[in-house]
Amino acid sequence: MEAIVYHPAYDLYHTVYRMLHILTKFDKSDFVEVDRIRIWDFYILFPEKIYGIKLKREEVDIKELIKRFVKKS
Repeated sequence: MEAIVYHPAYDLYHTVYRMLHILTKFDKSDFVEVDRIRIWDFYILFPEKIYGIKLKREEVDIKELIKRFVKKS
C-alpha cells in the first residue's frame, strides 16, 4: 500500500483559502485576470520557484523589489 502524502495544491479548502487571501489584496472595483491569480497561487504554493523567474531589462522596478524583499541563500 502506498503512503498518501498531503500537499496543499490538491486540497480544495486550502485552494479556496489561498484564492481568498489573494483577492483580499485588491479593491472590490479592481479587475484581476484569472491567469494572473493562478500564477500568484503557483508561487504561493512553490515559493522556491521564484528564483527561476527571468525578467526583462525594462523591469527594473520588479528587480528592485526582489533585491529588497527576497533573501538569497
